Amino acid sequence: MANRDHFRSIARRPVSLRAHVTSDTGAAGIAASVVNLGLGGACLETREAFAEGQRVCIQLFAPNLWDPLLLDAQVAWQQPTGAANRVGLRFEHYSGSMLLALVELIASNAYQSE
Repeated sequence: MANRDHFRSIARRPVSLRAHVTSDTGAAGIAASVVNLGLGGACLETREAFAEGQRVCIQLFAPNLWDPLLLDAQVAWQQPTGAANRVGLRFEHYSGSMLLALVELIASNAYQSE
């Protein structure tokens, strides 16, 4: 078995979605692009920096959703990549209906990156 740089217990899929992130400090929504998505979390690209461990709320906008999907998360890591930052989020599922909506979004083909 080959060594891996990072172990993830729940797989993620590459996506191309718009999102807004609101931090627990009450700052206005920050625009972001979702790079990958799974039941356990997501990777975002944004111009703003976040602190590891910071709690955030992410609004996902997808073609198959009438309203944005709101998910609570915690910042797991952050990595600067030139003009943007990559931010890894760990979802905190408090609602079964939100988890079901996330499952349906991941199962859909409407958001996949090419």
